[in-house]
Amino acid sequence: EHQTIVRRVVEEHGGYVVKVQGDGFMIALPSARRAAQCALAIHAAVEAELGGHPDGPIRLRIGMHSGEALRDDGDFYGRNVALAARIAGEAAPGEVLASAIVKQLADAGGDIAFQDERVVELKGLGEHALYRVTSAR
Repeated sequence: EHQTIVRRVVEEHGGYVVKVQGDGFMIALPSARRAAQCALAIHAAVEAELGGHPDGPIRLRIGMHSGEALRDDGDFYGRNVALAARIAGEAAPGEVLASAIVKQLADAGGDIAFQDERVVELKGLGEHALYRVTSAR
């Protein structure tokens, strides 16, 4: 059920699912701001539709980064893709985390807040500032 919700919300935000690995998704969107809006909408939709599920709530962890990626046969790879995956690994259940570049690109709209800066060491990628993403409304 959560996969259906994620796919629907991604499509509504003009993105697409690149691939699914287990219960994780690689998603591409046309802008950092739209990606942040989509991530928050995914959390809201999963909570609204599955929050009362008898097996307990689903708490997704979402990590976001923006940058050039290499593309081959419908898949993306490269340093920026690895960075996004590592950021997702740092997110707590129910949390959306973004890189500093996502904050810089998406901050201007005023509808998204970037809070609680934390600097973390990401395996093989050095130190990076990460921000918890929330709605500014």
